[in-house]
Parts: sequence; C-alpha cells; structure tokens
Amino acid sequence: MNASAKEYEVLLKDAQLLIEKILESPDFAHTLMHEAQLSNQQKVDELIASTGIKLKVKATYSPSGIHIEIFSKEYKNGCCLLEMKLYW
Repeated sequence: MNASAKEYEVLLKDAQLLIEKILESPDFAHTLMHEAQLSNQQKVDELIASTGIKLKVKATYSPSGIHIEIFSKEYKNGCCLLEMKLYW
C-alpha cells in the first residue's frame, strides 16, 4: 500500500499543475474548452502538456466537459491511475 500511496502522490502533483493553470488563467481554461469542443485532440494534448505535467495523459471530451486520465509510471504493473472529470 505504501508504494501505491507514493505513486498517487506523484499523480496528484501532476494533476495539481493542471488545476492551478485552469484556475489561474481564464484564457487557458477557455482555450482548452474551445479546442476540446472543436475535437482538436492535438491542441488539447499540447495545452495539457504545457502545464508541466510529466506523466502520460489521456484526455477525452464531450459537450459537457473533459475527462482526463493521468497514468503513473507503474501503470503497466497495475498501479495507478488518476481520473478527473471537469465540467464546462
């Protein structure tokens, strides 16, 4: 359990980078929403990466929001995944 908790600590730090960027930059949040609504996956991925997230991220979106999965380096071994669902 200690190893999983350490993996989640890293996941949470990366997630915090994205959350802080969304909260601190209305322009960033608007651009992320706009590009997602246009289904511009490459731009969405670039915007998320620009926050400083180092781990693998998968973003999917719908008309109501964005679903972001952040995968730990140990994900292939069964641990760990952090999911965020943010609504527009």
